[in-house]
Amino acid sequence: MTALTIEQRGQQLDLALKAGLAFAIVLLLAVAFIPAGLAGADATFAATETLFGDYLQGSGGRIMAIIGLAVGLGAMVASRFGLGNILMPIGIAVIAATGVPIVTGIVGATV
Repeated sequence: MTALTIEQRGQQLDLALKAGLAFAIVLLLAVAFIPAGLAGADATFAATETLFGDYLQGSGGRIMAIIGLAVGLGAMVASRFGLGNILMPIGIAVIAATGVPIVTGIVGATV
């Protein structure tokens, strides 16, 4: 491996600065001239989204939480009463109760 001279290092630094400046200009132009995207403006799957959202927030979410609780209790007994196994159904219940509105809000947000 050969050592670079001061002039070669200066040329590399100059090239890196020019590339960084060009990237910054392109990024600035892209931000200035690209219109805002509206995520969720398409209503192709609105009926399906509503159906699954209602199911998860209603009886489907409760069924998943009960099944998760049963599996968690069984795993807790099988693994010498590890506390981590009971946290799984609690997480499932929290996600079923609050996850759908959060995801719907993120998908329907203006970017």
